[in-house]
Amino acid sequence: MIGTGLLLDENLDLMVQDESSDPEEKDFHLVIGDCSQQHQHLILITQPGEWKDAPALGLGLENWLNNERPGSLEVATKRQLDAHGFTVNQVAIQNGELLIDAYYEEN
Repeated sequence: MIGTGLLLDENLDLMVQDESSDPEEKDFHLVIGDCSQQHQHLILITQPGEWKDAPALGLGLENWLNNERPGSLEVATKRQLDAHGFTVNQVAIQNGELLIDAYYEEN
């Protein structure tokens, strides 16, 4: 499954879960799940050149904060998600929020 992988927490650290039933012991495991939203988030916040294996990947969202042409952000976002294998239904800016409807196609 293409959208399944290691999950990150809100600090972008690996998410771990204690699966021990004994409070005195710790049994930490990495959390695996649907990471499609996480991939979208990482594509948006990283700068081009930050991904060693895909130097063109990354939107650099912070660079767009004061952009005079917000419509170009929608186009650039769609282009980045398409390049990473997402099927993009919609990218829109509404009430100052970037809304994305995109998913990985299951084979």
